[in-house]
Amino acid sequence: MAARKKLELTQAWRDKIQIASIIDRLAKHINDEIDMKPTQLKAAEILLKKVAPDLSNTTLDGNEDKPVRMVVSWKK
Repeated sequence: MAARKKLELTQAWRDKIQIASIIDRLAKHINDEIDMKPTQLKAAEILLKKVAPDLSNTTLDGNEDKPVRMVVSWKK
């Protein structure tokens, strides 16, 4: 049997896990499964802004000569 490779989580995977747990908790709050204090909601909002991109502006641009392209402006 082949030996398992040692798997280490990259920083990107750690960020995805954190985002998923924050979103899961917020979804439970929205569905009245758990209660969150206003300070917890604000902390979740701040953390999501730090780790998840915020779409501020999305436009479709194109004309007869050029194909349509999507332009996304990320807000930092």
